[in-house]
Amino acid sequence: MQTPKPRFSASLRPLAGCLVALATLAACGAEDPPPFQSVQDHPDGYWQDVRFPQGTGILDEESRRKLEQLANVGYATGYEAPRIETGVTIHLEELAQPGLNLYCSGHAPEAVLMDMQGKVLHRWSLPFDQVPSQRTPSMRTQLTWRKVHLLANGDLIVCYEGLGLARLDRNSKLLWYWDGASHHDFEVIGDRVFTLSREGSTLPYLETDQPIVEDAVCQ
Repeated sequence: MQTPKPRFSASLRPLAGCLVALATLAACGAEDPPPFQSVQDHPDGYWQDVRFPQGTGILDEESRRKLEQLANVGYATGYEAPRIETGVTIHLEELAQPGLNLYCSGHAPEAVLMDMQGKVLHRWSLPFDQVPSQRTPSMRTQLTWRKVHLLANGDLIVCYEGLGLARLDRNSKLLWYWDGASHHDFEVIGDRVFTLSREGSTLPYLETDQPIVEDAVCQ
């Protein structure tokens, strides 16, 4: 008896990873999509039916320790000594888009709105220890904001890397917090927020006791 429900994914084609991630929306609470009934129902491109064995979703302490080690694997990096300069040093007005600039960096959990001359017009900031989260940061870089999105009323949606999403008002007061493993990116569409999230799991069909991290698109 076949229990897994059919899904669709690209086979050895570009964007396959993104499509597989979209197919795992069900892991975040969305209902399973109905199976396609005919070839006409298939999206454009080369597709084939595929079934995804479900992971256990349960990790013991040893598996959690291994996942934490995996998350701490560093990237090859390099840097150059910065110049001793501040403010806007080059401004080619004919090549630059006029207007305001929203800027966030890896230096702190904050975002800055500035004009084309570098004058700070507004600043948002909220340290992670002031957020009601059950998560414990494993890296210092998780305490900064990975991405921010400014709303028309001055509210700001921010991503703490691997630690969740938050919405602040224009005075940096916390309005809501989502305690999920959001990372790298999110997109605001209307009144909905889509983000990448991940969950540790073990997959028996891989025939290994090593845990893996599964990514999904969550709303």
